[in-house]
Amino acid sequence: MRPLALLLALLLSLGAARDGRAEYVHTEDFDHAAFAAAQASGRAIVVAIGADWCPVCSRQGAQLTHLAADPAYKHILILHVDYDTQRDLARALKAQEQGTLIAYRGANEIARVIGVVDEAGIRAFLNRLKD
Repeated sequence: MRPLALLLALLLSLGAARDGRAEYVHTEDFDHAAFAAAQASGRAIVVAIGADWCPVCSRQGAQLTHLAADPAYKHILILHVDYDTQRDLARALKAQEQGTLIAYRGANEIARVIGVVDEAGIRAFLNRLKD
C-alpha cells in the first residue's frame, strides 16, 4: 500500500475502532485472487490506479480511505494498483494514466473516472456501486 494511504488507513482505523466502524475499511493492494473472487461473487469493486509521486492519486487515496469508512460503502472492495510498478496490470485494465478509478460490479465495468479528487465527485462515483 502506498505510504500515505497506509498512514491514513491506519489513522482512520484507529479512530474507527473506538466508534465501531473499523470493519468498514476494505482497501488493499491489488491481488489477482481477491479480484477474481470478488468478480465471481458479483461484489462491488473499485480499482484505484495511482503512483506515489502523483498529487492527484494522493488526494484520491485520502478520499477513498475516508469514504470507505462510511457504512454506505462497506460492501465495496477497494484495490490499489501502482501505476509505476504494475504497468502491465494497468495496461490490462486499460488505464492510460495514473489517477484512474474503475468500478466493477462482478466482472462488468460500470464506471471509470480519471483525475476526480473531490469528495462529492468520488462519492458520486461510489454511489454507482450501491446495492
